[in-house]
Amino acid sequence: MPPSPIMQRHLRNHRIGNSLDTALSVVSLNVNGLTHYVKRKKILTYLKPMHPDMSLIQETHLTDKESEKLRRDWVGREYHAHKQQNDEHNQASGNAQVKGGGAILLRKGLPAKIHRTWRNPEGYFVIIKMTIQDQTLIVGSVYCPIHNKQKTFQNLSRILI
Repeated sequence: MPPSPIMQRHLRNHRIGNSLDTALSVVSLNVNGLTHYVKRKKILTYLKPMHPDMSLIQETHLTDKESEKLRRDWVGREYHAHKQQNDEHNQASGNAQVKGGGAILLRKGLPAKIHRTWRNPEGYFVIIKMTIQDQTLIVGSVYCPIHNKQKTFQNLSRILI
């Protein structure tokens, strides 16, 4: 099933890796939420035939418990970041509203050794440092809302520089 027009705008497929023996296939999607089972299933069904080495997903809106469902449904490794935001109604009922969030999905069998993972406390990015075929890569899934872009980029620069 093809993605919605909004998702199509955000879909990018890159081939990278001049010094690696083979190129890496990377897909990036802004999904505007993966909490609903049907949407999560559609996104994963969409990704699987593409056989991406890495999928960078923004705006997952997942809690830790819901990210376990994503990890269960994806064949491979999953890394995520999120922040819970409680409003008065949700605090009273015990429900949490999650905004932002990012995930990195690595395909099963990708010969990557993960050295470090960084997660932004606000859930705007997740970054992993890894080695594939003796090449060190830093890969991230970044969502930067306009109201918080300066702080997000300051946090990113501390990690990357």
